[in-house]
Amino acid sequence: MKTIKKTIELVCKNCGKIFLAKKKDAMYCSQNCQDISFRIRNKDRLKEKNCAYRENNREKIREYQRQNRKENPNKYRARSKVNSVIRSKKIIKPTQCQLCGNSTSLTAHHYLGYEKEHWLDIQWLCISCHKK
Repeated sequence: MKTIKKTIELVCKNCGKIFLAKKKDAMYCSQNCQDISFRIRNKDRLKEKNCAYRENNREKIREYQRQNRKENPNKYRARSKVNSVIRSKKIIKPTQCQLCGNSTSLTAHHYLGYEKEHWLDIQWLCISCHKK
């Protein structure tokens, strides 16, 4: 005889979305929401860990950056141009993502590519929208 597992409707502690859970003590709708919640709760500890890694692997990180600049020179130049224009206040970095309206950690998305004529054709996106 097969046993039928019941599902329970719960609300995700991170995003507030309603989801179906097999256990009544489930708190998150997905692994992504669980990871985000973990990073928020352990922000200071993770920051210390990252600082220690950067301190101990400084040369390794620099070599990776050098290699990345060699492999993607237009990407590096495009980012430098955007940063230069922001510093000179010719472009003002907005406070909200242009797609979802989120106001955390905006990045410049070169939606037309990294060719010289498109270096300043950018959208300001939050990290989650930029990954899509």
